[in-house]
Amino acid sequence: MQSQSEPIVTVIFNQLQKLVEGQRVTFEIINGPKGPQATSVQVL
Repeated sequence: MQSQSEPIVTVIFNQLQKLVEGQRVTFEIINGPKGPQATSVQVL
């Protein structure tokens, strides 16, 4: 289980790295109403 002190963005990054290991991925982070949000994910 992820630590509550770990930023959600870090959790997202870690999960993306696990899901797309070996592939190039780009995504954007913006400040949403509830904090930073991943707006797009593109697997190249």
